[in-house]
Amino acid sequence: MGVFQLFLNQMRFLLSLALCAVFVLPGAGPSTQPMGAAATTYAARLLGGADDDAARAVALDPSGNIIIAGYTASANFPISPTGSAPAGVDVFVAKLTPAGQPIFVKVFGGSSTDMPSAVAVDAQGNIYVAGTTYSPNFPTSGAASSYSGGADAFVMMLDSSGAVQFSRYLGGADFDQAAGIAVLGGDVFVAGVTASRNFITTSGAFATAHAGGLYDGFITRLGSAGNPGNVIASTYLGGNDDDDLRAIALDGQGRPVVAGDTLSVNFPTNGGLQTSKAAGLDMFAAQLSADLSAVQAGTFLGGSGDDAASAIAITSAGDVILAGNTTSANFPVLGGAQTALAGGKDAALVKLNAQMTTLAFGTFLGGAADDDANGVALGADGELVVAGVTASANFPVIGTTFTAPAGGADAFVTRINAAGNALVFSGRFGGAGDDYANGVAVTSSGAVFATGETTSANFQSTSGQTFGGVNDAFVISLSEQQQSVYKTMLPMIQK
Repeated sequence: MGVFQLFLNQMRFLLSLALCAVFVLPGAGPSTQPMGAAATTYAARLLGGADDDAARAVALDPSGNIIIAGYTASANFPISPTGSAPAGVDVFVAKLTPAGQPIFVKVFGGSSTDMPSAVAVDAQGNIYVAGTTYSPNFPTSGAASSYSGGADAFVMMLDSSGAVQFSRYLGGADFDQAAGIAVLGGDVFVAGVTASRNFITTSGAFATAHAGGLYDGFITRLGSAGNPGNVIASTYLGGNDDDDLRAIALDGQGRPVVAGDTLSVNFPTNGGLQTSKAAGLDMFAAQLSADLSAVQAGTFLGGSGDDAASAIAITSAGDVILAGNTTSANFPVLGGAQTALAGGKDAALVKLNAQMTTLAFGTFLGGAADDDANGVALGADGELVVAGVTASANFPVIGTTFTAPAGGADAFVTRINAAGNALVFSGRFGGAGDDYANGVAVTSSGAVFATGETTSANFQSTSGQTFGGVNDAFVISLSEQQQSVYKTMLPMIQK
C-alpha cells in the first residue's frame, strides 16, 4: 500500500467517515420550525484540477472574506497568482471575497503528502493553518523545527496577503496529526493526536509523558506576535487507551477547550457531567488552563455504542457546543429536535454549561442510514449551524428546494434554534457521487459558508464549468435573510 493511500486510510479512520447500511426506528423525526420561503437562488463554480482536491476547513476574516484550507494532487490546480504546481499532495489556502471571487489561491508543500485539517483567522486577518505532513522538506521558516520522521504535524501563519510569516513541524518519531487550531491575541493553540512517545512537552505541563494506548491527544501553545511559532507550552492529554483530539476552541478567558473521542476509562474528566466511560468510543470535552498546566473541567459523553465529537464551538457565556456522531440509542439527549436514533449512526449535537456539569440540550440528527456532523458554528442570535454528510434518503430537510438524495453520500447544512429543539433550516447538496461538508462558518449577519469535497461530476453547479477530476473542493453559501443559496467552486483550469 502506498504512503498516500495509507495516510488517507488513517485520516478516514480518525474522522470516522465510513458508511454502512442501517434500519430506521419509528418516531425519530425531528421537530421543525419553518424558515419561510425555500432557498432557490443558486450558482456554482469549481475548485480543482485533474486529480484529487478537497477543502477541509473554512474560516472568515474580519472583512467577511472566506478562507479555505484544503489539499490538492492536481498538477493543473488553479493557483492565483501563478506559482509552482503541487509536488505530490500539497496544502492549498484560498481567500475568496464574500461573493466567492478568488483573491488568492496558494499552494504549500514538500515532496510527499501534506494535508491540512484546520484553519483560523485573527483580528488582523492573519491566517493560521494546521495539518499533517509526510514531507521531510516541508517549507519551514521562523521558529526552528525539523522533520522527526513518519508523519509530523505542521503549523503555518500567513499574513492577509498570503505571505508566510512562520511555518514549522510539530511532532516526534511516530505519527502526529494536528486536527484543530485556535488563535488568541498573539498566540496559537493547536490540538491533535500523536503516537510519538517523544512529542514535545514543556515543564509544568499537565502531562509530559504519553499515557498509553497507540494515540494520545496533544495541545500545544505557540507564540505569534513577537515570538512567531515558538513553543510556549505543550502537553499530552489522554488515558490508558486511544484518545483522539479532533477540535479546539478558546473560551472568553483564553482557555482551550478540546473535544474528540476516547477509549480510555481514565481519561481526565475532573468531575464533569459523565465521569465514567459508557462503552466503546465515548465523546469527550476538556477545558485546560491557558498555560496547559491543568485540566479544569471535562466530561465523557456517550452511550452503549460509539460516540465521537468532530467539532466544537463556545458561546459568549462559555457554554460548550459539541457536534459529531453516535451509534448509541441511549446517547444523552435532552429536549432536542430529534430524541431517538434514526439509523445505525446519526449526527449528534450537545450543549453543556462552561463547567461541563450540566446538559442544556442534546439531539440526534439523521435518517435511516449513516449521518455525521463534521462542523459546527454559532449564529449571532444563538442558533447553531451544523455541516456534515448524510447517506440517509430521509435525512430531515426544511426551508429549501434541495431535498432529494442526489446519490451516494450528500453534504448537509442544518440550522437549529438556540434551544436545540427545532430545525430552522436543513438542506442536502450533492450529485451522483459522494459529497462531504467538512467545515462551516457563519457571519454576524447570518450568512453561512460550508466547505467540503465532491466526487460528483454533476455536483449542483450553474456556472457552466465542468467537474475537474477525481475529487473537487466546494463552498456552499446560504443567506438566512433572503433564504437563498449559492455554491461556489473556484475556477478550474480547463483541460
